[in-house]
Amino acid sequence: MITAEEARELANNSINTHTRNMSRLSSLIEAYSKQGHYSIDIKDTDINWSLAIEQELIASGFKFVREVDSLTKHIISEVIQWE
Repeated sequence: MITAEEARELANNSINTHTRNMSRLSSLIEAYSKQGHYSIDIKDTDINWSLAIEQELIASGFKFVREVDSLTKHIISEVIQWE
């Protein structure tokens, strides 16, 4: 069992990591947009992906497209799209 202090520290680390990832992603989107691109393949980033990031992007109006192999159910690609 963890203490309340340890739980707070874990939560803060998680929030800090999420903030850093969103900042890096925002910079990438800006750079891609300036080059005339309107999507980023997640594999082309060094971001530690999470459901929280996906939800924040969707809430901000981005589309998150995941292509899955119908036979193996493995993810073929995960792409963020915007206009």
